[in-house]
Amino acid sequence: MTVSSTSASDAAAGTGARTIVVQGLDTNYNEVSETVTLNGQTAVTMTASLLRVNYAYVATAGSSNSAVGDIYIGTGTVTAGVPATAYDIIKLDYNNTTTGSYTIPAGYTGYVSQGLFSTGQAGGSNAVQGARMAGATRII
Repeated sequence: MTVSSTSASDAAAGTGARTIVVQGLDTNYNEVSETVTLNGQTAVTMTASLLRVNYAYVATAGSSNSAVGDIYIGTGTVTAGVPATAYDIIKLDYNNTTTGSYTIPAGYTGYVSQGLFSTGQAGGSNAVQGARMAGATRII
């Protein structure tokens, strides 16, 4: 797993994000957390071997106080800061991931007590529905 940005300013001495914390699960579904020092558009290989990314956030930043580019966590060849396969992203100026995915760690049970989601489309007749059924969420 590597971490990279679409901006050269997201680097150890840059004006954007300097370090991020990546939290996820290893191959045994145990919780793992690692602080990664960014190197702009050049991919930085994580030392932790992650199966899933649950959350990531900017821990330190330069004078902009936030990420200047989109920060990617992924695998494969990185071109202009974007990996071939992206597992998660910290969007420009957000400072944390905003994706709606989470994998329950080993030894824990997950419960969904309520949820809210929305979607939009440019046009057409496709619809999105969501329902909470018997402790699970089904999206059609």
